[in-house]
Amino acid sequence: MEVLLEKPRCRRPFDYYLLWLAVLVSLGIHVYLINLLLDARRQVADAAAAASVVMRDIGAGALDYPVEVRDTIPVSLTVRYHETITVPISYTMPINTQVSIPLRTPLGTFPINVPVVSSIPISLSPSVPLSLAVPISLTVPIAVDVPIHVELGDTPLGQALEAAERYFLDLAESLRQGPGPFLPRKAPEAASDGAGTFD
Repeated sequence: MEVLLEKPRCRRPFDYYLLWLAVLVSLGIHVYLINLLLDARRQVADAAAAASVVMRDIGAGALDYPVEVRDTIPVSLTVRYHETITVPISYTMPINTQVSIPLRTPLGTFPINVPVVSSIPISLSPSVPLSLAVPISLTVPIAVDVPIHVELGDTPLGQALEAAERYFLDLAESLRQGPGPFLPRKAPEAASDGAGTFD
């Protein structure tokens, strides 16, 4: 009688399949996290590019605003005036009188009254020195609206905004080039006039 022997089947343990399941789950989680980080990197790059546009627009703008000046100014001074003026005088002086004239005769001296009726024209131009000191004391109200126009690009703030724009542009370009440090190739240098730095 012939006896056939079957080959025993090699059964893998349950831990083996559990380990493969853990590896596959871990691989899926890693792929998801990598995609999530790459998407976050792209979003940060887009945000940096948008921030650079905002910095450029702000730096190209200007400030226009009116300044209201409402005040009173006290004025106190003395005005001195020195001048020599000529005063013309034109006048006719009438004369109506009697003049007593002594008349000597052999019989004695007799007074004779002679009437005098006439007019004497008078024309003069005397010089009169004039010296005056006029005190002035008053309060002057002031109401003025002064328009102010400031170009931001011509101020230290404009230089800081330009440096920020370059920083965000470098950051966006660095993030879009692929894996690498999340830093721009070159950080903005500190401005000599204290415009500020960006870390």
